[in-house]
Amino acid sequence: MAEDPAVETVDRLRYKDFDAAVVETGDIIFRIQGERYTLSGNLPARVVLMRMTDAFADTDLSEWCKALVGDEFYAQMLEDGITMEQMVDLTLWLMQEYKISGSVKTEEESEEDPPQA
Repeated sequence: MAEDPAVETVDRLRYKDFDAAVVETGDIIFRIQGERYTLSGNLPARVVLMRMTDAFADTDLSEWCKALVGDEFYAQMLEDGITMEQMVDLTLWLMQEYKISGSVKTEEESEEDPPQA
């Protein structure tokens, strides 16, 4: 059996460099409110884990956006004055770039939905 080049013995301990196994897909770069943001081209695990729950199917736009860009970038975009239209466009574009199927709800759409029985 061939040895995995990412696995080596370090001081008699087994060691695997999981970063070595990540295939670089190129960064995703965008500009909002004059600020340039760079995201990894690899889909964040938090997005996949959130999608695995039933509740995430009804998650609103802000949660999708935060999951895709991360807490720090999300907070910065809000501080810089991102518009709702920009947030919708950005979130849908990032979903397309990461090849995620689904839809998002704006807070207004969520409020319009009738309560579930």
